Amino acid sequence: MSQGVTERELRDINVEFSRQNLQLELCLLRHDVKNVGLNLKTKYLDMMSVVQNELSSGRPVEEERLDRMLQELGAIR
Repeated sequence: MSQGVTERELRDINVEFSRQNLQLELCLLRHDVKNVGLNLKTKYLDMMSVVQNELSSGRPVEEERLDRMLQELGAIR
């Protein structure tokens, strides 16, 4: 472990990277849907909205939840 960095800080950094990765995947998915002109099923559009709402809420999201949402976006692709 790096000197001066606590385990808690490393965990927080990891969660933030997971959050940013999820945001990037959501943006890429939205871009692909728009450019290709895909018509997604309502449940997929709803999932994308849920992800966006959770990311923009300003509330902390558990890393496990971030991982699940990333898997769900991957399933849409």
